[in-house]
Amino acid sequence: MYGILLAPLIVLCVIAVYMNILLPFSEGRRYIKAEIHRSYNESEYRYWKRELKKLYISQIPILGKYIVKHMR
Repeated sequence: MYGILLAPLIVLCVIAVYMNILLPFSEGRRYIKAEIHRSYNESEYRYWKRELKKLYISQIPILGKYIVKHMR
């Protein structure tokens, strides 16, 4: 009985996590990787590598946002 009610709830939670966390992360990562490949000089390349590092660090659950805020 509870399995019938619980299964749609679990599916909705998985979809919500995908739409709110994984999809924006993968789109941002794809954009930054494209910019890395398009970079013309070393400073632009380093800038986009730093942005990619910030994106990865921001995914750390508790301290990610704090660390990114204090990065250069």
